[in-house]
Amino acid sequence: MAANVVADFQQTVEEQIADYFDRVCKIAVSPQQDEAAVNRIFDLWIASARGVWDETAAASRTYASNYFRRDGDISIWFTGMTSGVLGAAFANCTSGRAWCLDDSDQAGRIHPGAAVISTALAIAQEQDSSREEIIRAIVGGYEVAGELNSCYAVVFTAALLYKTSLPTLLCALRMAETRAPPHITVRNDKTFPTETLEDTPWSVITGLSTLYQAKHGGEPFYMAGLLSSNTHLSLGSASHICTTYSKPYGCSRYAYAPLDALLRLDDKHRFDRQAIEEIKVETHGIPPEIEGLAYQEEVDKVQHSIRHCLALAFLEGPEFLLPIMTDTLTDEVSALVKKIKIDNATQLEGTLARVTVIYNGTSFESEVTAARGGPTTPLSWEDLKEKFGSVIGEAAGDRIGEMLTSKDEQDQILSAFESFKKDNDLTHLFRVCKINLLAR
Repeated sequence: MAANVVADFQQTVEEQIADYFDRVCKIAVSPQQDEAAVNRIFDLWIASARGVWDETAAASRTYASNYFRRDGDISIWFTGMTSGVLGAAFANCTSGRAWCLDDSDQAGRIHPGAAVISTALAIAQEQDSSREEIIRAIVGGYEVAGELNSCYAVVFTAALLYKTSLPTLLCALRMAETRAPPHITVRNDKTFPTETLEDTPWSVITGLSTLYQAKHGGEPFYMAGLLSSNTHLSLGSASHICTTYSKPYGCSRYAYAPLDALLRLDDKHRFDRQAIEEIKVETHGIPPEIEGLAYQEEVDKVQHSIRHCLALAFLEGPEFLLPIMTDTLTDEVSALVKKIKIDNATQLEGTLARVTVIYNGTSFESEVTAARGGPTTPLSWEDLKEKFGSVIGEAAGDRIGEMLTSKDEQDQILSAFESFKKDNDLTHLFRVCKINLLAR
């Protein structure tokens, strides 16, 4: 739940964060939050394991190697490389965000897992943190990210794992506010945090740097305003760790319900692609900037275009959205895009959708379908294992013509998470992240 704009609310944002920092250390993590946190870690590792081949991720590793601790022993996941906490967290966050396969917050337009989990696991490896401490820090970080932004969440997550004093945390947040102020959008009297693809990895550097500086006597130059405002946050009650979307597809979450509706309809009727006359999507609430990406050719824009995602999945298969690649933007896909019409003014609530396919003069209508991956229909452990196979397993190898991981490497990663789900032994988890997928 996003923050409410309440004019007469008495506590400042800073006071609410201080109160939550005190409470989060005393309140037990619920079984639902624990399960969600483990799933979020696995989901980010899936994204990162594919993201290590991305050019931006490779550049981030070079940056980490050149400008941060070269003698650090914190793993840069799936590369065989190491750095200090800051360098490793930055590099891992970048690879996790590279193909837009990581999670996204339900209320805002941010991707909390890449920043929060990369930070938490880097510090946990350095500090030899317990499983309970890691999960608590991740749950707290997601809460702050969902109400404010990833930079504040990094500061909060790191402060929990470093067992930082409250005055030091607040000092770091004040410095973070001047360097990475939240981008806040107000809609229907609620505030929503927003971030770009590029914001998230740099929030790791800014957040960790400000905490390190605060620990060594640094002070902010001035107060930017949000921390001293009376904006009402829902820290501790929103449970963002449980409401964040895990992506079943590497595209905008506004496409999930239409995709599932169309694919289920096709499973039932087995449409001849050449005989499709029109595909009509009924949904609600697609932001104008998403709706405007109908006829784009760049991958970073296509992944937010509902029409392109539907056309690509319908013609090639849903695995071609995990992730979307340049060579899939064919003339055939572009031709089908022009046959897809979107009605964004229906009475359907939330992220529901209905799809109608007009085929050989006959209309075939789907049931009203809910988006998978969200709070009402979260991805199960088995769903995530299937995503793992589609992104870096055998299915991915079949698609691109070469195996990204061996069967043994896949088994090791899955075994490590099965162990992490059940007990407090983190040895297996930190060992498998040292697998070098680039040495193939």
